[in-house]
Amino acid sequence: MLGRVGAAAVVSLAAVLFCGVCAAADEGSASDAIGARHRISLSLGVHNFWPNNDPHKGTRPNDDGVVTDAEWEYIWDEEYRIQEFDGPTLELGYEYMFERWFGLAVDAGVYGNRKDYNFTVSGFEVESYAEVSVFHIDLAPRFHWTTRWTDLYGGPVLGYYSVRVRYEIDATYGEHFASLDDSERGDGLGWGLALGFEFRFSRHFGIAIEDRLVSAVVDEFEPEGEPAQVGGNTLVLTCALHL
Repeated sequence: MLGRVGAAAVVSLAAVLFCGVCAAADEGSASDAIGARHRISLSLGVHNFWPNNDPHKGTRPNDDGVVTDAEWEYIWDEEYRIQEFDGPTLELGYEYMFERWFGLAVDAGVYGNRKDYNFTVSGFEVESYAEVSVFHIDLAPRFHWTTRWTDLYGGPVLGYYSVRVRYEIDATYGEHFASLDDSERGDGLGWGLALGFEFRFSRHFGIAIEDRLVSAVVDEFEPEGEPAQVGGNTLVLTCALHL
């Protein structure tokens, strides 16, 4: 899962290697004019879901070895709030520049996280987790204001969003075992705005920071078919190759 530390480390290393390859392959100089038509990007960042006014039932379990009634209520609350699963995001993108001041971008990415709740009390062992992952493809017309070294860009975002939630609870007491696991998924459209700033080290290579705010409502996802808001704010650091 993307939310695991090992996966995040691998992704971070891949981003660094990508930047290194781009820089090594670039034979142009920083004084060259910015006139490339194609932009290929690799982005790594963090996603924060929209705040939720419906708090989770009970109290999140801790590791003190004693499970209170409020902690039990939290564990067995099937309505996991995806707003509690802020986490890392990984994206790949492509943009075609029709003019120096206008381009059309397509970005595909995934974000989400996983939470584990494990404890043992008087021989009663409970292992549980909940996992949220959101895949999206965005189409983004971009307006650019470029100089010799910089590119300030922004514009609307329209995309397809697919979310999957999986949770599992395993309880063991002596020879007795009980398990509950389920998964939910849904699809919907999202829209929003994006703003980014790129510094160009040379004609072919740049590093950008981009912030994107999106509203994406998925129907028939949460229990009883209620819609779920899976958008939010995404902040990414991008390595860009211009060809």
